[in-house]
Amino acid sequence: MKKLPRELRKLIDCKQWPLNGEQFSSQSEVFSKDTVKKIFPEEEQLFFSTLPFMTVAQLLKTSEKRYWQSPPVKIEEIEPENTLVIADFGMGADTALAFDYRFEEPKVIKLIYNKGWVTVAENFRELSEKLELRKIIWA
Repeated sequence: MKKLPRELRKLIDCKQWPLNGEQFSSQSEVFSKDTVKKIFPEEEQLFFSTLPFMTVAQLLKTSEKRYWQSPPVKIEEIEPENTLVIADFGMGADTALAFDYRFEEPKVIKLIYNKGWVTVAENFRELSEKLELRKIIWA
């Protein structure tokens, strides 16, 4: 597994990251629609993945293979083995949030379905600050 950013490891260690399915499903109550839209204007929900995270290369070997190979995902814009998916934007959103490990400090990138991958934060720390993750504790 890719080495996770220090800030994310701290959130996981402090149980401030969803660690199981129950915490995953309760995230709709954690991030308000306004908070999500402030950072991702085209989205309404944000759901962080539980551990273990998977690279796009690993996802290509699962039942999600057809999705990741579809032309709107624009897989040619990323390196699947260096793209670690950490979140999605809910059912029907057809998008993902991932770390791009082509850089020394992984950037946070977002798939905009049918448009491609864009950088949304230079690193996890920047995304964490925008979402005020330190204030969140999953019960």
